Amino acid sequence: MAKTRFLLGRPAGAGPERTEGPGDGGGLNEANSDINGAMVAFDARGGRLDQVGDRGAAWTIGAQLITPLHPKPVPSMYKPSLDGKSPDAWSEDLENLLVHRSSGLMNRLFHFLNQGASAKAPSPYATSYLPKGMHGIGNDKCARIGCRAMAGYLTSLSNDPDARKACIQAARDLFGAGGPEERAVWNACHGIHGGEPWVASEP
Repeated sequence: MAKTRFLLGRPAGAGPERTEGPGDGGGLNEANSDINGAMVAFDARGGRLDQVGDRGAAWTIGAQLITPLHPKPVPSMYKPSLDGKSPDAWSEDLENLLVHRSSGLMNRLFHFLNQGASAKAPSPYATSYLPKGMHGIGNDKCARIGCRAMAGYLTSLSNDPDARKACIQAARDLFGAGGPEERAVWNACHGIHGGEPWVASEP
């Protein structure tokens, strides 16, 4: 999967000294590149007109680069810890990780938002924070929310909590407050221990 920083202009979390050092801000920038790369691949192989397709690509990074001589583990967007080093859930220790480790969290959040989460633990598509699982909203809506968040709300100083707020507001802007899209953002964030899940208001 190609990197796509050239698509991002002034990317989220890419302030001075944040693109290579530790911290969730640099990881957010790295994840945006991974996510945009995935959307480009899905769109190129399964998109139609102005809609990003849901088939034709994989939720792994650089799988096409594996050869018998270089059988390195492929970073997984759905379960970053499969590489043996990256976390699957947010914690304060994220600030001490290099960007290629901390980026996995936003990749996993995006996968949950897109594809949903399984309720069948210990599936790699499940998370203990969503024991009942969740439904995803598909590539096209996810891509629109992500682009709206980056263009309208995120800055070069943004971090993961900022990204949660930006995606919630972007979902409201595009699809209305309290709809399935906003609810999915809340729950996908909760799936990586990034805030509370959606709780319906009492009538």
